[in-house]
Amino acid sequence: MKLILAGKEYDINESMTKATLFDLYELKMKTGIGMKSLSDALERMGKLADPKDFLDDETILLALCALVWLCRRHAGESLTIEEANKVALADVQFKVDAADLPDEVEADPTPALTGSVQGDDDATVPTS
Repeated sequence: MKLILAGKEYDINESMTKATLFDLYELKMKTGIGMKSLSDALERMGKLADPKDFLDDETILLALCALVWLCRRHAGESLTIEEANKVALADVQFKVDAADLPDEVEADPTPALTGSVQGDDDATVPTS
C-alpha cells in the first residue's frame, strides 16, 4: 500500500518494517503511538464505512499523522512531526496495490470505490 502526499508516493509497508529503532522511539515519545497502536489504528481506518469517518476519530487521526511522519522520515526527509504533517487533507491519498488485496477482493465484481477505477491494477482512494 502506498501513501500519496501532494503527488509523491511513499511505501507504507516498507516505511513501517524498515523504521529505525530511534525513529520508533521518537514516534512513541512525540505522539504516544507505537507500532502496534499504529497498525491497529490503520486497520480500523480501513474498516470504516466512509473514508472520511477517520476525521472524527482522534486516535486514527493521530495515527495518520504518525504514519505521514514515518513515511517521510523513511524517504530521507528530515522533518519534525509537525513539519511533516503540514500537508493539506486534499493532498493525502492511499493507493492500494493489487498484490495487497486478498484473493476474494480481487475476484469481487462489485463496483469500484469512489476515487478508484475498477479493472486497474491499483486503486487510489482519496481521503477528501
